[in-house]
Amino acid sequence: MSKFFIGFLILFAIVGIVFRININMKKDIPANLTTYTDDELGFTLQHKVDAPITVRSPIIIPNGVKALDIMASSTFLDPSGLNPKQSDFTKEITQHTTVYYLQTSQFEGQVSYIGYFFKDNFIVPIEYRWDGVDWTNPKYNSKLDPKFKEFSDILKSIEFIHDEPGIYEGMQG
Repeated sequence: MSKFFIGFLILFAIVGIVFRININMKKDIPANLTTYTDDELGFTLQHKVDAPITVRSPIIIPNGVKALDIMASSTFLDPSGLNPKQSDFTKEITQHTTVYYLQTSQFEGQVSYIGYFFKDNFIVPIEYRWDGVDWTNPKYNSKLDPKFKEFSDILKSIEFIHDEPGIYEGMQG
């Protein structure tokens, strides 16, 4: 191989690394937060290092099927095992996308929520669950719990990468 070609490969690798670092470092992230990046689907989200979060495998939206139908049929409410109605989901428009979320459980000291957002022809589910809740207290409201704010902040932090500036994803519903 020629020295020119090897130099070109080294330069290309350095430019690629710098570009990738620039994408991931475009804003300051507080020390107690970490960034989850899915390069394949092209999104990031931020959460506390110890947050009880699970990003599930994406679900394909078949042609002619509404995303809310898929969200409702793939979500199960604990402890009943029933599926929610489409109207049970809360829709929220964030800075970068539209998210839908739903409380799936408040049982035996535990609360869990699931959130969904759209990317291309996929739905991405995000589960969030916390313990230590007085679930028998009729005055307990999970949406007033600081853990719910944490979950909400995670959904609001979703950003798309590999898109041109100004591209707005997630308008299907």
